[in-house]
Amino acid sequence: MRWWGRAAALGALLSAAVVVPPAASGAATSPWLLDASSTGGTTALLTVAMGQRSNPANTFGEVFALNPSGQLRLVTPTGTATNGGLVLAVDATGRSAAATMPSASLHLTPVAQASPGPGPWKSALLPRALLGAPGSLSEGPLGLFAVTSDGQLLGTKTGWSWAPVHLSAARSVATRCGGTLAAVGQTASRVLVGLSCPRPGTWPLASPAGPVSVAGGGPTGPARCLRVLGTPSGFVALVAISGPRPSLVVLASNDGGNHATVAPLASLTPGQSLRSTAISTSGSVAAVVDGVHGPLLFVRRGGVLTSATLPSGSQVAVFTASGSIETVATKAGAVVVSAPSGSRWVVHQRLSVALPYGSSG
Repeated sequence: MRWWGRAAALGALLSAAVVVPPAASGAATSPWLLDASSTGGTTALLTVAMGQRSNPANTFGEVFALNPSGQLRLVTPTGTATNGGLVLAVDATGRSAAATMPSASLHLTPVAQASPGPGPWKSALLPRALLGAPGSLSEGPLGLFAVTSDGQLLGTKTGWSWAPVHLSAARSVATRCGGTLAAVGQTASRVLVGLSCPRPGTWPLASPAGPVSVAGGGPTGPARCLRVLGTPSGFVALVAISGPRPSLVVLASNDGGNHATVAPLASLTPGQSLRSTAISTSGSVAAVVDGVHGPLLFVRRGGVLTSATLPSGSQVAVFTASGSIETVATKAGAVVVSAPSGSRWVVHQRLSVALPYGSSG
């Protein structure tokens, strides 16, 4: 079992006002639900659960970096138990962070930071349990921000001294839609808060100044912001809408984050469920959906929407630094990387990973 081995003098715990109720307070999160990728600059990171995913004690979250030529390498921060999975964050300069979700009796969140690129990692610590969602961590020019499982938004410049972020205007948006805190992101000048809104009609995205203005009407069903990431001109966000016609949509801003447009990514049919997400500071967004006949990939790059059937077992997609996309599947103790070639997906790398089975019992 990989244990966080550095003793930390916490001092007094931060006393911070709860901004909005948590999305899933105290709820355990399956590591495979955190499978996701983030790409910023020349840094592309993905996290995927490996091992026996039906057995949390033998499930291990791993972090991989995809270099500009499309080759994958293992970069999981060492010294930490990863049975709870990991959450990643990357910004446009390649600054990155990897947070290890608490597992076993751990109630704090070890965080590893790197600038630029995935390593060498520098240890940090969030003195709370991170919310178990792929959008709960944000790295960027304003600092490192985290959504905690008890409904707080904390920020830090050092990785150790965290302070509450007060979002009274965003709280009013959450109250209007019955919302909970679900994700965090940042542009060059502002923090963005993603919400989970059970009441239809409100887009689940706000800033300290209030709601983000979205062209057109609001969502027709309950909406949850899954991911939000700053881009050179604003931000891009992935929102899941539930109800009679579930769908995935992309919100994008090109004016610094004041206004956004909405564009479809995927309409989900009975028997389909979201498997993982990919997001890039270039503004591209993708989702892997489990379908009745196998995994499907939906990709939006600006105004272009594409879809494809993926190889069996594909778990997560990742954008390369050049903007192309690859997919990753896990088989036993290995990851298999595939890239599109015409109408086919061609395997171009297999990487073995040593998993410490039985070490968590």
